[in-house]
Amino acid sequence: MIKAVKITFKVLLWIVAVLLLIVVLVQTPPVQNFARKKVQAWLAKKLDTRFEIGKIRIGFPSSVVLENIYVEDKSKDTLLYGGRIKASLHIFKLLKNEVQIGDLRVQDVTAKIKRQLPDTVFNFQFIIDSFMTAQKKPANPADTTAAMKMDLDHIVLDNIRFLYQDTISGNDWTIQLRHFNSNIKKFDPQKLEFDVPVIVLDGLTARMYQYKPLITPEDVADDDSSVALMPVLNLRHVQIKNIDVDYRNNVSAMFARTKLQDLTTRVNTADLNGRRIILDHLRLLGADAKITMGKTESAKLVVEKAKKEAEDVAAQSWMLNLRDINIRNTSFQFDDESQPRKKQELDYAHLKASDVTLQARSFLFDKDSLAASIQQAAFKEQSGLALQRLKGDILYTGQKMYADDLLVQTPGTRIQHTIHLDYPSLESLQKDIGGLQVRAVLPNCYVSNKDILLFVPALKSQPAFSDPATVFRINANVSGRLNNLTANVLQIKGWSNTSVDVAGTVVGLPSIEKLHGDIRIKEIRTTRQDAARFLPDSIRDQFQIPATLQLSGTVKGDGKQLRTDLQLKSSSGNIALNGSMANYQDVKSAIYDMQVKVQQLQAGAIMKDTSLQSLTANMKVKGKGLTPQTADATLKGTIESVGFQRYNYRNIDLDGSIKDQQAKGNVSIADANIRMAGSIALNLALSDPALIADVVVDSIKTKPLNLTRDELVYRGKIKADLANINPDSLEGKVEVIHSLLVTGNQRLQLDTLRIVASTTPDSNRITIESDIANARLAGKYKLTELGALFMQGLQPYFTITPAPKKPAQPIAPYNFRMWLYVTDNPALKVAMPTVQRFQNLFVRGHFSSDSGWQATARMPVLAMSGMTIDNMQLEIVTRDSILNATTTVGTFQFGGNTLYKAFVEARAANNKIDFLARVHDRAGRIQYAIPGMLHQPRYGVYDISLKSDSLLLNYDLWTVAPDNVIHITSNDLRATNFMLNHNFQQFSLKSKGNMLNAPAEASFTSFQISTLAAFVTSDSLAVDGTLDGEILIHNLTTQPLFSGDVTVSNLNFKGDTVGNVIVKAKNTTADIINANIELTGRGNHATVNGDFYLKPVNGNDFNFKVALDTLNMATIEGASMGAIKDAKGSITGKFDVSGSFANPNIDGGLNFKQTNFTLSMLNSFFHIEDERVSIDDEGIRFDSFVIEDSAKNKATVNGMVYTTNFTEYRFDLSVRANNFQAMNSTKAQNRLYYGQLIFSSNMHLKGTSAKPVVDGNITIADKTNVTVVLPQQDPAVVKREGIVQFVDMDAPENDTLFMNAKAGFDSLNRSGITGLDISANVEIKREAIFTMVIDEGNGDFVRMQGEGLLTGGIDPSGKTTLSGSYEITSGAYELNYNLLRRRFEMQPGSKIVWNGEPTKADLDVTAIYKTKAAPMDLVKNQVGNEAAVNRNMFLQRLPFEVLLKLQGELLQPKVSFDIQLPEESNEVSKGAATTINYRLAQLRQEPSEMNKQVFSLLLLNRFVGENPFESSAGGLTAESFARQSASKLLTEQLNRLAGELIQGVDLNFDVTSFDDYSTGTAQTRTDMNVALSKRLLNDRLTVTVGSNFELEGSRNNNRAANNIAGNVAVDYSLSKDRRYMLRAYRKNEYEGVIEGYVIETGVAFVITLDYNKFRNLFLSRKAREERRQRIQRRREAERQKQEPTPPQTYILSPENREAEKREDS
Repeated sequence: MIKAVKITFKVLLWIVAVLLLIVVLVQTPPVQNFARKKVQAWLAKKLDTRFEIGKIRIGFPSSVVLENIYVEDKSKDTLLYGGRIKASLHIFKLLKNEVQIGDLRVQDVTAKIKRQLPDTVFNFQFIIDSFMTAQKKPANPADTTAAMKMDLDHIVLDNIRFLYQDTISGNDWTIQLRHFNSNIKKFDPQKLEFDVPVIVLDGLTARMYQYKPLITPEDVADDDSSVALMPVLNLRHVQIKNIDVDYRNNVSAMFARTKLQDLTTRVNTADLNGRRIILDHLRLLGADAKITMGKTESAKLVVEKAKKEAEDVAAQSWMLNLRDINIRNTSFQFDDESQPRKKQELDYAHLKASDVTLQARSFLFDKDSLAASIQQAAFKEQSGLALQRLKGDILYTGQKMYADDLLVQTPGTRIQHTIHLDYPSLESLQKDIGGLQVRAVLPNCYVSNKDILLFVPALKSQPAFSDPATVFRINANVSGRLNNLTANVLQIKGWSNTSVDVAGTVVGLPSIEKLHGDIRIKEIRTTRQDAARFLPDSIRDQFQIPATLQLSGTVKGDGKQLRTDLQLKSSSGNIALNGSMANYQDVKSAIYDMQVKVQQLQAGAIMKDTSLQSLTANMKVKGKGLTPQTADATLKGTIESVGFQRYNYRNIDLDGSIKDQQAKGNVSIADANIRMAGSIALNLALSDPALIADVVVDSIKTKPLNLTRDELVYRGKIKADLANINPDSLEGKVEVIHSLLVTGNQRLQLDTLRIVASTTPDSNRITIESDIANARLAGKYKLTELGALFMQGLQPYFTITPAPKKPAQPIAPYNFRMWLYVTDNPALKVAMPTVQRFQNLFVRGHFSSDSGWQATARMPVLAMSGMTIDNMQLEIVTRDSILNATTTVGTFQFGGNTLYKAFVEARAANNKIDFLARVHDRAGRIQYAIPGMLHQPRYGVYDISLKSDSLLLNYDLWTVAPDNVIHITSNDLRATNFMLNHNFQQFSLKSKGNMLNAPAEASFTSFQISTLAAFVTSDSLAVDGTLDGEILIHNLTTQPLFSGDVTVSNLNFKGDTVGNVIVKAKNTTADIINANIELTGRGNHATVNGDFYLKPVNGNDFNFKVALDTLNMATIEGASMGAIKDAKGSITGKFDVSGSFANPNIDGGLNFKQTNFTLSMLNSFFHIEDERVSIDDEGIRFDSFVIEDSAKNKATVNGMVYTTNFTEYRFDLSVRANNFQAMNSTKAQNRLYYGQLIFSSNMHLKGTSAKPVVDGNITIADKTNVTVVLPQQDPAVVKREGIVQFVDMDAPENDTLFMNAKAGFDSLNRSGITGLDISANVEIKREAIFTMVIDEGNGDFVRMQGEGLLTGGIDPSGKTTLSGSYEITSGAYELNYNLLRRRFEMQPGSKIVWNGEPTKADLDVTAIYKTKAAPMDLVKNQVGNEAAVNRNMFLQRLPFEVLLKLQGELLQPKVSFDIQLPEESNEVSKGAATTINYRLAQLRQEPSEMNKQVFSLLLLNRFVGENPFESSAGGLTAESFARQSASKLLTEQLNRLAGELIQGVDLNFDVTSFDDYSTGTAQTRTDMNVALSKRLLNDRLTVTVGSNFELEGSRNNNRAANNIAGNVAVDYSLSKDRRYMLRAYRKNEYEGVIEGYVIETGVAFVITLDYNKFRNLFLSRKAREERRQRIQRRREAERQKQEPTPPQTYILSPENREAEKREDS
């Protein structure tokens, strides 16, 4: 037993020893090398490939090191290469079925796994096949032993490289690991439990590329939501650094690239099975991730899989809790190439975020919760979104959401404070969102519209959000449930100047039916620019929003009842709305009670109606029902003022009601210029309402209302009774009665204006009757279709409107007649003041949809607005699908030009108009004839061509190319073969090319400008010259521009040749036209050189240099159109002209060199010696610019006219003159004012062209002699005015036609031009003479001299002021009526004093008329008892003075008369003078008697007694009549006898006999005058010598006895026809007993004229020529009347003739 034990012990001992020996030997290099070779040989043989182990070292019992391991695959490629593998393996634990590796280090290992064709297995498959048993063994019973345990404590991987290539699956991977280090406390692969306290990964580079596999799996999204068992991980510290992973999948077009600089985390919990991950710390630095999705279908499948997986993960209820998060310098990019890229918005398919930063205390993600406490977050996105800061505590759960201490900030956005949302559950919100509890406190927040557009780019199409620069500022405090929400503060500001400040409560949301609100609008303010952003285009196009709007007030109510108290204030007026409404959504049962106040509302500006201005009104409407059938309401109110047509209407009262479909209303206007009242009733119960109206117009003053230019007052009454107001079935009557028109001093009582309409089932009829016109429209028609009827009626002949997008409403069949007759009535000229002459207008027509149209119009005379038409006739007829129109005008005058026998004929059919236009001259010859064709191939496209056989221009026959055409569209104009020829003259126009709007070339050859100028001007010589050259015209339909060379030879105006003009233009540089213009000849030389830019260059449209080398003043007289004459001297200058047409820049100067000229209107000669006017960028400069008159007196202009665009000016000028002659004209040169005007001045002109300011002094010099002729009224008008006016004196104040008439019609105190600021002191010298011709026809005039000092001016409002006095030193008023001529001499000392206004002046003027009259009839009663000798003293003609006294106001002068006997008169004794003066004193106490004697002296040159038909002052007795007859007979016989006594000598005798009472008794006196005359110098000189011999009566003792040649006259004829004669004379006449003979000596100028009628003497040469032309035209018209009338162009059918007869009756 013992032996057995010993043997056993020895055996065991040997075994141990052997084992120890083996262990020792194994650790020796030779044994390890031997073992390496054996293992290497065995594996090489087993695997049948190259297998090498460079070195093996075994450190028993736990250390194994392998170095330089190399394994080759079957393709001789490396399968595995290991630099060094070291493992600490506990060998003895293998006996316990445990594998425990204490330390595993792998260095410099490369592994290659690949699968390539033709093989379909991996390159390591041969290893698996080598170790598989050759045959399968039967399955053993289930092994019940425990699985092998594995434990790994520490692993280190350095420089590991792994390559994977699989052609079958389409993978190509390259992975390189620089360093991996991990401590592992527990490693149990069986239970998938791992405890890894530390993981360090540094340097991982992976390139994983996938391409199309040889075997394609089924591309379906996996719908398997089952979850495999996840390992149990116990992680602590994880650090990952320097990661670079590149993944590319060409099949699914998915590409990803991730770079990671540093990721450090401390893991608290990583329960993958419990789906709980808790990280105590997370630090991420320098991460850059890029993901790109391609456009392939596989990419879409990847997206679907990703969505499905995300849904699966969400369904697994993961919990993620992160603490202490720090992410910096991170970027992320995602691109889905299947989606288009979007600019300027946050493109979720193309995201790129950089500088991502996140610092958070915590982040929690649970099943239905999300919570975060963010300290700082920021990033930048490629769209422009830049989050600068995000902080706050954020929570989202199934019952609430909130953000406390919130701050979201971008460069333009800042949102802060608190937002809380509470709800039972998300499902409950879907059922009832009203249960949402809201609390939002957002103080001083703002949101950039740029950020909003990044998230919601669709808003950019809305004008309200179109400007990215807009910032919305928000200040809100809102709380409560959504169905009962209270806003304590809600303030929003945005756009330029828009703000909302409201507070209140809204109940019932989201249900509109349950909605109830109580809103307090503190202020809602906006501007026009802001409002235009969110208002629709339809409103912006129709209305002009006020510049500013402000709304305040309260709104309370719900969908059934509403109470408002709102005030809207705006820059265009204010509106207040106060009242209530109930059931307002139901138009039938709505109840309302509203008060509307409008104050200064610019309704016209808002409605874009220039005729309407401001409105102020107060309206109240109360009632129920909003339809005509249910309405029962009243309207009362007052329109305090409303502006219309620039007039402010005031006091308009409205009072209306509607009930039972009966509407009634009263309206009254009590304005200063319009007073009217009336009532209107409307019956709405009928299918076509009926109307009854009665309106009384008390007065309408049309000029203040801006309805007419002239003063016009209307009064009348309007009555209307229309049973049907439907225009198509109009029936009833309208009358305007008791009409009165007042214009000036003319009152026109008008007859009734009556409009009668009637309707039958077959026809309608409207008749208008008035003083001015009568009209009738009768037949079958619809009034509402008349416009469309005429438009569509013309369409078949020539299209005038485009084809409608929708088929036009067909016109009902029609057959009606129209008749209009307008007569010459004073009321017509009152209504149309521009009409000077008119003589009837007659229009008649028949329009039928079956038989066509026939219309004629005739108008003998029409003169208005500078245009005169005589004998105009128009005829339009449609026949055989052709519209024929013919117009003839006898004479047509316009702008001083006259066309004679103008004729236009046109035939329209099939969009073609064949026309012919002719114009004759005064003699009846055809001067112009233009035949042609207008063709419209389609709407808006026109082809115009001239006929080639009968074109007549200025009497000459021109030929035209037969195929000429001008093609015109809205954007194209082309000419083809448009060529005109006459002798050597030629004009052609042709387009260069067939492209759209091709350039056109105009060519002139020897073309006379007068050919066309004769058509424009009455004088064919006004403009003439020869035109040669070519012009190339561009942009014909947009902005025409030209280039070319043109020469105008002998250019002249009114016969004055200016010279030759050469124009050269070229376009060698794109968009630049270079022009050179030169004027030569006739002493002129001027050039213009420069460029014209088609596109602005540096803001310039042109850049020219203008050089006036010399410009002869004499040659430009004609160009001045007669404004100057007798011009001499020259003008020079140079200018640089650039800029644009709206803002030109001119730099240069104009020099006057010894320039003389005479202003034709003033006939004043002016001389400019050597002066310069400078022009620069500031304006026009006058530097002591001197103008001399004919006497070398100077006027000096100094200063500046500032301007930058030559349309707006600012003045700083001074004008100084001394005895300057401004006018020196005669009546022949200027009929209205003429004479000499000489003045001195010191005037200053400042201000602007819109508001000039003038002040200074003017002195009218001594030598002034000015005559002013007052314009005379039209005699035809004056003849109708009459002298009797009827006024209702019982109630003059109630007649508003004449209230304040003086103030209403007085325009002398106000200038028609406003903006002026003129102030001037005017001094008038004593010797200055002023003459005013009051009546040029009769010769009445006032001539005065005196001195005065006046101050006058015009302020910017147009008010005219005048103050000062004018004292008359001498003057006369000459009154002429027929052959009566009386001269009143003005008494020195008469004065006119102005007191502030031109019409407010005080008169104190006395004028004296001297005459001789016998005072017997004046003092007959006083001297009746005296002796005959004394009584006869009063039969002597004595000098008397008739005094005309004007005193009081200028417009209402007090006119009085007086008669005085001059005290210095020596022709009456002292006693007789006393008697006469006593009687005159009595007359002064009786003004009526005084006036009677005054007018008797003025008219009869005698006094009048009690019986005006007999006179006591002597008369024509039988004796005196016989003596006078004998005197005449004796004179004739003596002259006949003496005429044949001596040849060459004429003897004349004159015997006169009369009664003489100068001695106190009646004496008969007879004198004989003998004259001898001799003609000398070919009868040019005539000498006449004569004397007076007293044959009977008392002799003059003082007279010389030898007074043989008492009368001497010498006449010299200045013209051969003796019409103009100069006379020097000495005359001796008997003046009475006391004075005796008086000798008069003088010089006279005699003009002799022949005439048929007396008034012909006063006709000017021009008037005589016009009179001759009128006579000639009248004779020509009479001759034409005698010619047979041309036949009618159409014949009425018998039915039509009968119809017209019935209508005319």
